Amino acid sequence: SDEGKIIIGECGGLMTLCSSIVDLEGKSYKMAGIFDGDAVMCGRHGPTYNIAKPTSCNPVFSETVKGHSFHYSEIRLRKPYPLGFDLERGQGVEDHADGLVAKRTIGSYTHQHALSCRDWMGSLMRE
Repeated sequence: SDEGKIIIGECGGLMTLCSSIVDLEGKSYKMAGIFDGDAVMCGRHGPTYNIAKPTSCNPVFSETVKGHSFHYSEIRLRKPYPLGFDLERGQGVEDHADGLVAKRTIGSYTHQHALSCRDWMGSLMRE
């Protein structure tokens, strides 16, 4: 992230990009720290189908992304981050939004369906 490369983290990848993961017993495990906050394990947030429209700050996606999410954590941030997706449907990091953005890194709960959005691979290939 500090070198300006694109990083995409989906679900567990989002959690790894946070400062730590906190398990159900409250034990904390240090992670990458790109996002200043903790991924805290909790009860299951049921599966949802997501339709995510990229915002102007999204470093990778410029087309609508379809996918799904099912997660057992919530992200507790210590500072605000721009959000890379407005959700028309589904659950994300916040109500109706997903995709924390820091530099050219995006971390979201949405597992994208690769064929629903063909421009993201081109973004990576141009790097």
